[in-house]
Parts: sequence; structure tokens; C-alpha cells
Amino acid sequence: MATSFMNSFLPSPTFVQTNGMVIREPNRMRFPLRIVKAVREVWNDKPLFVRISATDWAAGGEHVCRRSLEIWGIEQSSLFAKELVELGIDFLDISSGGILYDEESPPVEGFQAPLAARLKKDYPNFTIGAVGSITSPHYANDFIKEGKADVVSIGRELLRKADWPLWAANELGVAAKPACQYEGSLHHMLS
Repeated sequence: MATSFMNSFLPSPTFVQTNGMVIREPNRMRFPLRIVKAVREVWNDKPLFVRISATDWAAGGEHVCRRSLEIWGIEQSSLFAKELVELGIDFLDISSGGILYDEESPPVEGFQAPLAARLKKDYPNFTIGAVGSITSPHYANDFIKEGKADVVSIGRELLRKADWPLWAANELGVAAKPACQYEGSLHHMLS
């Protein structure tokens, strides 16, 4: 499924409800869960990955209402994850925010990783992925070694540093071999 696909179907604080009712889970999760169930039925023997936004990072935190909608947070994400696991997804990638103009996400490396760690703690036997400004090979490696996630995805850092995997291997003292066509341009990393 595409990045942030499932959260596209979770009404967010930008969603305007005109009848004055507050939308709460499980009704809020009903449509995306139906989508996952339908996909799982036709994609039955293939891996199904889902990415969710675990928090809106809204000022005031979880359970604050805006525009007749509770702010999404880690507690709702844990309930949502439970439902997704029961529907048979294979991998849950944990991202966050990016929808509110006044979000309060912490500007530090791995700022979203604790969200993945929380869901890994809630569902220790399930495959969880962490993201979020992870730039250090040591941070990524330690996060996995400590059992806080099963996978660490590197996104924007790969755009800035296309040889990040080789650089990371070098930083961690691990042998890595690039594709033969690239060896000549990466000699500084292969010694």
C-alpha cells in the first residue's frame, strides 16, 4: 500500500463534520479497516504492509477535540494496530504527523521512533518498522538491537546521501559489497 495510505482514510482534524457529532474510534477506523480486509482477501498469499501515522502531534495532546474530531494519538494507534494485526497484515510501518499547521513534533533524530517502540512493546510478536529523521547508523542499529523495532527505514537521508548503506556499514565496522559497477567510485569506503 502507498505511503500514509491508511491515514488518508482516518478522518483528521482537517476533516469538517457539519452535524456537531464527535467522531471517535471505532467508527473512525471502520473504513480503513474495511479496505485492509478487502485487500487481504485478494492479496491473501502476499505480504501486506501498512503505514500509519501514530500521532497528529497536536498541541494539547491526544483526546483534544478539534472540528468535532478527537486528535489522533498513540493510544488510538495501538487500538488500530490491534485491528490491523487481527486482519492479517504482515508489517506495520509507524510514521506520524504532517497534517496540522501547529503540530508539535520534536525536532530530534528519530523523533517518530518512540512511537514504533511503543507499538512494538504492545505487540512484541508483530513486525514493526520505525522511521523519522533517522540519520545515524548507530542509532538505527541500536534501535533494532534493543528490540524497539524490527526494521528501520531510511528515507530523506538516502536522498541526501545515496551511499548511506555503505557508509553505515563502514561506520558500524561491517563488511559490505556494493554492486560491481559502483566499486570504482566508492574506493574510499572499500578499504
